[in-house]
Amino acid sequence: MHNLQPNLIDHYIDNAINDLHQTTNQHRSSQSDQHDLMPELSLNEMMLLASLAEQQAKMLGIDIVFALVDRYGLQRFYFSMPKALLVSHTLAPKKAYSAVAMKMPTHKLAEMMQPNTALFGVERIADICGVGGGFPCLHQNRIIAGIGISGGTVEEDMLIAINCLSQFSQQCFPLNSN
Repeated sequence: MHNLQPNLIDHYIDNAINDLHQTTNQHRSSQSDQHDLMPELSLNEMMLLASLAEQQAKMLGIDIVFALVDRYGLQRFYFSMPKALLVSHTLAPKKAYSAVAMKMPTHKLAEMMQPNTALFGVERIADICGVGGGFPCLHQNRIIAGIGISGGTVEEDMLIAINCLSQFSQQCFPLNSN
């Protein structure tokens, strides 16, 4: 895995989140109503998200697994780079599912799963994962999907997902992640 300094990764994540929110707000104000009632992502849109994630992973020099679930938590798309870690094949779908099921990014869920917190023990529920790298995909404040990235460090997985959503928002229509 590629080693980046933690402060540098935090800086990139913060900047990417800010860019994602700015892009989403710009698109919301300028986009036509053609996607107002969009209930789900098309196959081409899912492939684009996976491709954007793959590009980000290649830039970091890591192999990842990308998973996408619909708003009901059902897996709709799955992609694995050749040298992805074996555990990533289990984690990516769980991250995507957890982001939708709990309606929050999995790194935020992880904070709430610690001892003496509101959701302590929730990880015992099948498929709930509190490892960062899972994000709900919201369009017009409604969850339409969830993505899970696994293969790098938690920070790398999060950075890939955030940049993937930001690029998708610039190319197609706004998707934000809470």
